[in-house]
Amino acid sequence: MLAIDTLRRWLYTLLVLFYMGNLFLDSPHLAWITGGIAILCLPLSYPGSIRTFQAVSLVFLTVGLILFITSGMSWTQFPTFFTSTGLILSLLYMLPWINNLITVGRYEQHLGRLLKNGTRHLASLYRRTSLVSYVLCIFLFFASIPLVHRVLQKPLSGLQESLRHRFASESILRAFSIATVWSPVEVFIVVASGATGVAYPELLPYLLLFSVVMLAIDWLLAQRYRKHSLKPAVTPTPGGATARPGKLLQLIAALFLLIGMSNLLTDWLSIDFFAAITLFILPFCLIWALLIRRGKAYWKYSLLAWKKQVPGLHNLALLFLSLGFFNRMVEETDILSYLQGPLLSLAETPVLLFVLIQLSAILLALVGFHPLVTLGLQGLLLQPLLDTLNPLSLAVLLLTANLASDASGTYNTTVAMMTQLTRESPYRITRWNIGFALLYSSVGTAFALWLL
Repeated sequence: MLAIDTLRRWLYTLLVLFYMGNLFLDSPHLAWITGGIAILCLPLSYPGSIRTFQAVSLVFLTVGLILFITSGMSWTQFPTFFTSTGLILSLLYMLPWINNLITVGRYEQHLGRLLKNGTRHLASLYRRTSLVSYVLCIFLFFASIPLVHRVLQKPLSGLQESLRHRFASESILRAFSIATVWSPVEVFIVVASGATGVAYPELLPYLLLFSVVMLAIDWLLAQRYRKHSLKPAVTPTPGGATARPGKLLQLIAALFLLIGMSNLLTDWLSIDFFAAITLFILPFCLIWALLIRRGKAYWKYSLLAWKKQVPGLHNLALLFLSLGFFNRMVEETDILSYLQGPLLSLAETPVLLFVLIQLSAILLALVGFHPLVTLGLQGLLLQPLLDTLNPLSLAVLLLTANLASDASGTYNTTVAMMTQLTRESPYRITRWNIGFALLYSSVGTAFALWLL
């Protein structure tokens, strides 16, 4: 296993280096080499991967290979069809550098104390939990779920077990889905942006507005918890009240600075926004670590974490490399032209089309279909409509329809993690959050229709 991890680490690193380098060189030979490395990554990514990803990858590769062979294209072109998702994998490769900084900078500890600061009833604690989860998940993603759940144990200790578990499942998972809809390092946004051609800066104002609206709605719904009072033991920590909001504001300011600087880099280098943010993450984090006087500790921790974190990309590498190959083969053939007629007829009644996309995303997540796969396929099928309907509207629809499953998808990673933490059935967690997921996606569909 150690040998496989070492091979994964260096092959994934080479794939990222060659892909990012070719963004500037634009060399056909370098693109061919990058594709060859991507092909080598596939068999190394299979061992130990999630069975769903293994099965889906096999289907995508098989269908893509059949399309390639029947198209009559030269085998010398074959490797170049595996590079289309290189940007997504490059971003995934760089994300842990932000997570490491949050850990080394002890930001999660400060936000945890903010959550514990005196609250009188569960409605107030819900809003604090939601806010802390919201901020942390932007930087830590899945790692924020067990962290916030652990901090919640003491404030909820005097309550009935079922109430504790429902409270944690709702406050953490709903905030997760609300925050990730606009995060500049969310892979769903990269996929939706690539499928529709809408740049992230163009999407950001509408996604932020949607996020704020959903956060306000969730906090209003949390008023039902007001009838549950908390023990007086949950009191403010002396001298700490003013420092905690400062850490929260520091994180928010850093995030918007990262977005702003990456946007400037996009204009300066004439590259995609997500390529700019991928290039800028490491220097940004190093400067940030130096400013908070944790530079040496951050570098040591990140290098040690790098050895473990990079091989862990095998699940997503398997999915995106095979999905990218399949998408390229579909684009190179006439399959989409056969779908153009039915899709264009549906485009005449956008409400029906949008509701179908919304419901299909939620239903497929409930039966175990990964939302990233759903998003990729939906984006591919909607290609003929980009000249008919507003691409910005379609991008918002795809994101909100699929990210709703973060709160309720029975087989989603988020729900699976909460199941492990609470020992509750994933179906029960789904039942607690499915209403919110439908509301979330419905508001998203309304936003998308408004943007038409």
